[in-house]
Amino acid sequence: MASIEEFSEERKKELLAKFAIAAEELHQDMSNRIFDKNQDRNGSPQKPYSTDPISVKAPPDGIPREGGRKSKSGKTRYFEGGYSQLKSAMGQAPQTLFGKLKTGFVTGLRQKNEYEFYISIREEEFVKTTGKLKVFFYPTKEEIEQAKKTILE
Repeated sequence: MASIEEFSEERKKELLAKFAIAAEELHQDMSNRIFDKNQDRNGSPQKPYSTDPISVKAPPDGIPREGGRKSKSGKTRYFEGGYSQLKSAMGQAPQTLFGKLKTGFVTGLRQKNEYEFYISIREEEFVKTTGKLKVFFYPTKEEIEQAKKTILE
């Protein structure tokens, strides 16, 4: 017959395994919502895109070779219509335009200890590229509830 300590240790291992699964599922759900569905933590789509003119380094991966005006140096493309024009040229959510941000988020799940998981994104990359997009990078109520359900099943 198992002692209380042995039972407690078995239950702890079981819960920690479920916790790890819940963290992985939560991370995957958030990645899909943010980068595939283009929804924020409230399930809302991205707000209307900015029409303030921008210059974008050209052509990093994903930035269209067409659209916007090429600078004299050829190192940037100028989009008079801002992200709205860039988005139209790209056909992608703005979060995917920042490859380092997407790659960092999608591949960044880390485990600090038995009880703590986090997503590792270089802070300067996150701040530099997200701006008003920060609302996307928090879990939804539904995502949190699903994680709890996974742990308690």
